[in-house]
Amino acid sequence: MEDISLACHRNFMHLSWKIMHRSRKNLAELGLAWNQYSVLRSLEQGEGMTPSQISSKCLKENSNVTALVDFLQEKGWVARVHDAHDRRSIRVVLTDEGVIMREQIIQNHHQFIKELYEGIDIKDMEVFLKMLKKFEKQIM
Repeated sequence: MEDISLACHRNFMHLSWKIMHRSRKNLAELGLAWNQYSVLRSLEQGEGMTPSQISSKCLKENSNVTALVDFLQEKGWVARVHDAHDRRSIRVVLTDEGVIMREQIIQNHHQFIKELYEGIDIKDMEVFLKMLKKFEKQIM
């Protein structure tokens, strides 16, 4: 008989992989990779963020954020502007089109996630979340 901790780990990793695979596929159908979506989602309408702030929020290296911002800028969804308080600093801001596209993409992806879990009872999901918190405390 397999050790229960090994079985939990294997099954959880397999489930995680399946969810990530389906999420990435959904985002690809929207024209984005996971990392590009992560950066787009991190930005909000307003003053924007520095590349370092984006990097921290998305848990990405600064050098990776540059390429991701380049992609979003080529789409016309973001622009690089000088910081009003520090001209040496650059901020990444959503364009008008970017605000619209960000909202549409986030709504689409959230709907995809809801559909992914729609056949699961809410009580089961609540129990699952409690169990995840227990596992997270154990691992941290």
